[in-house]
Parts: sequence; structure tokens; C-alpha cells
Amino acid sequence: MKSLLLMLLATVATQASEDRSYVYDTRVCSEANFQGVCHEFNEPVPYLSNYNLDNIISSIEVTGV
Repeated sequence: MKSLLLMLLATVATQASEDRSYVYDTRVCSEANFQGVCHEFNEPVPYLSNYNLDNIISSIEVTGV
């Protein structure tokens, strides 16, 4: 799951750096159905452990890609 999220965030960051007209948001939560600890990102995040989300993400939503 962590690898998938990192790949997704890297893809979003690459696309955003190529064309700044795209606006994107990524919302991740520690529990299913967007419950528990949630964070929203609109820029690359190299270390999810800084947000206490390392290996615990159960739901994710990406908009604007």
C-alpha cells in the first residue's frame, strides 16, 4: 500500500511540475471510508512517517488529476 501511494504521489507531482495549470488534492486516512487520522496534501510528500501515516493508510482520494 505504501509503495502504491508513493507512486501515485510521484505521478501527481510529476504531472503538476510539467503543467502548473493542474490543481490536485490528495486525501489519505488511516481508516476505511475516510475515518480516523486524515491528511490532505497538494504537494509532494517524501516521508509519510512525518504525518504518522507510514504503513497505515486505508483510504485515499485524489482529485484534479
